[in-house]
Amino acid sequence: MTALRQEAISMVNSLPEEYLSSLIQSIKDFMEKNLHKKKTISPNLPFTQEEWDAFLNSGEGLDPKKAAAFQRLQKLVENNKNVYGPDFDYDQARWEAINEKYGPFD
Repeated sequence: MTALRQEAISMVNSLPEEYLSSLIQSIKDFMEKNLHKKKTISPNLPFTQEEWDAFLNSGEGLDPKKAAAFQRLQKLVENNKNVYGPDFDYDQARWEAINEKYGPFD
C-alpha cells in the first residue's frame, strides 16, 4: 500500500461517522466523472477499446496469426474510412455482426 493511500485511509478513519456518507458520495461522483469516461467496445464486455488495443499490440496470449489478422483488419478499416463516411462506427458494426452471428455476449 502506498503512503498516499495509507494517508487517505487514515483520514477517512479519523472522520466522524456523520460525514462519511457525504464523503462517499463525493468519491462516487469523482470516480464516475474521472474514471468511467473510457469508450467501451460493448456494454457487455469487461474491457475498453484502449485495453483491447493494448492487448492486441502486446501480443500476450495471442496466436501470431490471429494478431496479424487483427492488424490487417485494422489497416483495412483505416484505409476505407472514406467509403462509409465520417459517422460510420466500425466497432459498433463489428459487434452487431458478431452478436447477429453468434448471439449476444452475457
